Amino acid sequence: MNHMKLNKKLGLVLLMSLLLFVFVPLTKAFDGIDGENVTIEAGEVVEDDLYVGANKFVLNGTIKGELIVASAETVINGTVEGDCWRLVN
Repeated sequence: MNHMKLNKKLGLVLLMSLLLFVFVPLTKAFDGIDGENVTIEAGEVVEDDLYVGANKFVLNGTIKGELIVASAETVINGTVEGDCWRLVN
């Protein structure tokens, strides 16, 4: 009888572990770039979120995630498929 209780408990623990791994949300990756002048060229595609710290940032390409920019000058000629945030002092 104790053997059956142990099997039920082990089965319950395994089921709970499996459900935990199945329903945990995936984390999203991001790219980070910094420098004096940062440019994403036409035809260039960034597949993730992009964080930029620069004096001047120019976007001519495509960002498939969110764009977060901290720069003195920002020029967007391309496409941002997610949200776009510009941080200023």
